[in-house]
Amino acid sequence: MPVARTIWLLGDAAQFEVLTSALREHGAEVERIPADGLHAWLGEVSSERAPNALPALLVVSAETAWADDGHFIRTVCSHQPWRFLPLVVVASEDDPVRCNQTYDLGAAGWVVLPPHASDLGELAATFARYWLRTTLLPDIGPHARL
Repeated sequence: MPVARTIWLLGDAAQFEVLTSALREHGAEVERIPADGLHAWLGEVSSERAPNALPALLVVSAETAWADDGHFIRTVCSHQPWRFLPLVVVASEDDPVRCNQTYDLGAAGWVVLPPHASDLGELAATFARYWLRTTLLPDIGPHARL
């Protein structure tokens, strides 16, 4: 099975550490874009220049996805080739309105993290198995017809 590249954008560091570990255990290469690099990264997304390499999965916290009236999610979900990649929003609480809006814009998933740290490990393992073992992720190269 090929290695899946995952970009972690922003979120609670402790929560993402557990998810990152689970993804790595299932063969993923995990990269993070730091908060101070997000603005520049979104500029690259908006430019619609084909990047040299694309991830197989984008994961972002709900707080980041919906900051500034959803600037992040609206940008990613409306520009090629990014809009063709699965985008999963990770939330710390149920928010049916934002969840529905997220799916309406084209996201592939809305995952609510459990409130107790003891349950996070099990969710992280399930998340990793689903996205890296069960789901066939796209292989979109820089020269793909989109």
